[in-house]
Amino acid sequence: MSILLLFISFCTSLSFHPQIAKAADITSSISGISGTSPTAIDTATNAPAKISDSKNWSPYDNYQLTYNFTIKDGTNVQKGDTAKVALPAGTKFSSQQSFNIMSLDGKDIVGTFQANAGDNFGTITFSDYFSKNPNKMAGNLSFTIIGSHDPGGGGTGGTSYIGKRGWGQDGTWLDNKPYGLDKNGRYQYVVWDLQVNPDSKSLTDVSINDTLDNLNQETMLPSTLYVTSNSKPATTYKEGTNYAIDYQPNKTDPTSFTIKWLSPTPLKDPVNIEYLSQINKNSPYLQNGSGITLTNTASISGND
Repeated sequence: MSILLLFISFCTSLSFHPQIAKAADITSSISGISGTSPTAIDTATNAPAKISDSKNWSPYDNYQLTYNFTIKDGTNVQKGDTAKVALPAGTKFSSQQSFNIMSLDGKDIVGTFQANAGDNFGTITFSDYFSKNPNKMAGNLSFTIIGSHDPGGGGTGGTSYIGKRGWGQDGTWLDNKPYGLDKNGRYQYVVWDLQVNPDSKSLTDVSINDTLDNLNQETMLPSTLYVTSNSKPATTYKEGTNYAIDYQPNKTDPTSFTIKWLSPTPLKDPVNIEYLSQINKNSPYLQNGSGITLTNTASISGND
């Protein structure tokens, strides 16, 4: 059966800021930050996702959540006060989150949002904005999370051909070189990780395309690309022997690439394709710590 296997897109929010000392917890004075509060978009299809179905969301898919919150009238919000933002049931963060929350007019910082990878909640730490603007006590925040429902025990329950994840890089990469934070403690590099054939199907004529969408924000680093088996110990596949790769528009400054699988064929094992991109130095994120959203599109075609 000849099929177009899947088309997905992925976006993640990355940032880093120092933690402000905790003062009062004002969670109970805020509406719109519970696990049932956000709206959700499935980034694979750009279609709305039902929060009531969150327990069935896959760890191989990404969901963009948006919360619109309101602080109860009369609440005295002081600098350093905190509030807990709950994720929908069965979901979690795939990477660390830490970014500024802006006022509704986009001019001022009302607080920072922080969460750890694997957590099912995050924390808002407020600035002094609301204490100075008590008539404007509302805001919104948006970030990407993943599900945890994996009936296949390592794949996606028999329905997926490709998955995509991304997170900030801090440490030694697969080439044994350091790719760390900058002097301000902000990410300079992003990991993009494609999971090909996670359900171990038998595929032929496999072609995978990956494209960066935010060229004004990040640059692909082709020398950091690795293709490995999803097994322990992992096998590193070789260009020219196991796969052919074509960078577009060129290998020097690529914005996308296409990989054609050569051997072994049919492809029966899960494969990981991983590489780094570098956040552009003129990005507002690196310049002043503003939140950043990066999107990446991947597709796969072949015969199953």
